[in-house]
Amino acid sequence: MRTGFQWTFIGNSVYAASQWGILAVLNKVGSTEAAGLFLLAHAIVSPAALFFNFNFRVVWVTDAAANIRFGEFVCARLVYSVLLLVFVVAIGLIMPDANTSIVLSLVAMGIAAAGLSISDLFCGLFQKQERLDLSARTTMFRGILNFGSFACTFCSTRNVVASIAAMGIARIFLVLFHDLPLANSLFGQQRTWRPNPEFGLKFSWESTRTLTCIGLPLGINAIAGSLTPQIPRLILNYQNGLEALGVFGSISQVIAIGSMVITALGTVFMPRLSKAHQKGDVKQFVYLTFWSIAVAIAIGTTAVCVSSLIGERLLRLLYTPEYSQYQSVLVICMLAATGSFAGCICGMIIASARRFSLVLVASLSQCSMALIAALLFIPRFGLHGAAYSLVVSNIIMCILYAVFLASVVRDLRHAAVS
Repeated sequence: MRTGFQWTFIGNSVYAASQWGILAVLNKVGSTEAAGLFLLAHAIVSPAALFFNFNFRVVWVTDAAANIRFGEFVCARLVYSVLLLVFVVAIGLIMPDANTSIVLSLVAMGIAAAGLSISDLFCGLFQKQERLDLSARTTMFRGILNFGSFACTFCSTRNVVASIAAMGIARIFLVLFHDLPLANSLFGQQRTWRPNPEFGLKFSWESTRTLTCIGLPLGINAIAGSLTPQIPRLILNYQNGLEALGVFGSISQVIAIGSMVITALGTVFMPRLSKAHQKGDVKQFVYLTFWSIAVAIAIGTTAVCVSSLIGERLLRLLYTPEYSQYQSVLVICMLAATGSFAGCICGMIIASARRFSLVLVASLSQCSMALIAALLFIPRFGLHGAAYSLVVSNIIMCILYAVFLASVVRDLRHAAVS
């Protein structure tokens, strides 16, 4: 378990650093408008991609569809990747004031999301074989290729669309020449880009329909969780333009980076929580719940303290001197991050008890509150209003999770007594 956590932590950290590196390049080499265009495309495509993915990786790893072969998962995901591209093009065409650059950036981001979704399935294949080292290595390589392809293209062309397209091509290259050969070697085949016959790479309407039914609740939960941080960005872009979006998106990106670290920490607690819940061990379950939440809050509190003390210098170092005037926005985002980290861990705890419907309720409530708060605060407070909306939505999520956790523990105690 410790080795798996270490690999997952390293892989997620490298990938998170690459995501920040892209924003740093956009701000230092380009402009806040360039960062805003990238973040706008990401804000629109990312939730849609998560929905169309239907979290097939979780379905595969948990073996929820035992009669469906891995190749059929891949084919189903390819079909939904095409639907994703159609969807984002349609969104680009109906968006008010959408110019050619915005539409093309959406298409390029959709291609990049398709490459990511296929690579994610192979990570699930490695995970199911308990080879978290291979999964983490794939995540690291993906991050390095993301940053390298994007940075090289942007530094030479100053073109956001071309840079996103280069990132998408790099992800497809990773699937063909790293993920697929590695998967073949894992099953005793020659390292080649040709699919292993054991994968059963064929399309089946029946399998696709079955996978869709299984993954639909997971897809709804994923899109709700992804929309929450994107909603303030979209409304901020509508109210204040791409420059404001570029500033806020770059600052608030640290929440996403921290969430990846929290996810890695969750891999340590979640298996033990599941075992404690299955055994009816109330004391162990409560003990692990307390310490996992405490670690998440400690990380968030540390981030708040750091941003309060050296936030101005940190923003100047990470981005440009102009960002130093937004230290207060950074502090508010770190307060929101504390709630986000605690909520992420709580979601994993409840999921370990297999109460998936409760996780979905919390995600939908958080997303709804983010929309309401953003509509109320952003027109009045601008960048600070966008940060406030994240704080409010995360507070609501944490309150719901506290109620749900109490219910889970109460039910576990009743089951143990009976």
